[in-house]
Amino acid sequence: MPRTCCSVPRCHLRGGHEFPSNLELRDTWVKAIKRIDETTSKQWIPSSTAVVCKAHFTVSDYVQQTIHGQKPLKMKLLSTAIPSQFEWTRPDTASQID
Repeated sequence: MPRTCCSVPRCHLRGGHEFPSNLELRDTWVKAIKRIDETTSKQWIPSSTAVVCKAHFTVSDYVQQTIHGQKPLKMKLLSTAIPSQFEWTRPDTASQID
């Protein structure tokens, strides 16, 4: 089992996708997950082992087929994917009960 917890606040799942090496895309991920350094109240800087779990990506964020037209054996994240599925972006189902 992976030992690294997801970097998204209030998410306790383990394992996931490493932050991109492209600094601009990495900064976009950090802003998307809304994580702040608690000691300085500034934008958090991910470590080399920091990850975002698959729960924060949509199906369309992954490669859907290989160059041979087959479904990939392993889910591969697109290089342009940005985490977008969070507790704070999901509709509150409790408030929708009749």
